[in-house]
Amino acid sequence: MSSQELFASHYISPLVRWSIVMALWSLLISMASGQSGISNYRELLHNNDLLEQSNANLAYQVATLQEEIDLLTKSAAARKRFLKDEIGLVEANEVVYHFHKNQNKIMVKR
Repeated sequence: MSSQELFASHYISPLVRWSIVMALWSLLISMASGQSGISNYRELLHNNDLLEQSNANLAYQVATLQEEIDLLTKSAAARKRFLKDEIGLVEANEVVYHFHKNQNKIMVKR
């Protein structure tokens, strides 16, 4: 081996090793901070937890509304109470008094 080859291989080898190390570090950093990185993964897990909680709340609301629907379809008294409470139905010969907190007025509905 000539002295030039030894000289060239001696300096190229650390340069190649340094380049490989830098490439691996840059790959690691991009994996940790990129769009598919660890921080994004944790944010996605948090969003998933929020969506699961929202789904659980909606499932509870659906079950509650389904129970109310079942009650209203089976009971005439429940339908009557619903119409009076929600829509304001007043039957003949009925008097309804409305008391307002902020005013000293009484409204009578016949």
